[in-house]
Amino acid sequence: MDADDITPGSGDAPDTRDAPDELVGVIAAMARWGDDLFHPVEVELRFRLTDPLAVTVTAWGGAEAGVPGSVLWPLSRDLLLDGLERAAGDGDVRVAPYRVPGRDQLVIVDLRSAPGEPQLVLTHDALAQFLVRTERMLPEREGRLEGLIDRALRDLAPGDDT
Repeated sequence: MDADDITPGSGDAPDTRDAPDELVGVIAAMARWGDDLFHPVEVELRFRLTDPLAVTVTAWGGAEAGVPGSVLWPLSRDLLLDGLERAAGDGDVRVAPYRVPGRDQLVIVDLRSAPGEPQLVLTHDALAQFLVRTERMLPEREGRLEGLIDRALRDLAPGDDT
């Protein structure tokens, strides 16, 4: 992959819209669908407290990007967090940091099960800022699988504070 030509916009914070139980951010990104050319797209990241383990990613790019309207993927929030620092994922979705010397650090998201096996390129800082904001919306540990298991176990044994 020639990443020298895939700078996905500035490292500014994502444009976000907040509601009490959801966070929506829009990030300028680059994408390719089955060809070798990257095209500019807008990527919407949506986090809901009702599903604290997931971030829904929607990409818009138009016909020139090979995107028929919008394409939506639900992704693991933990996978995105892990992919900020190291390659993560071993199935249909893989996330990894990517550094181009002299440019912003990037995050590559490979979606191998989707038609055309799209690849998204996001600015590391914008994705990280969005994910930090999701963490702030959650009670301690509730956004991680371990926290949800802890809560379920507490609910099964009311009155036991151990």
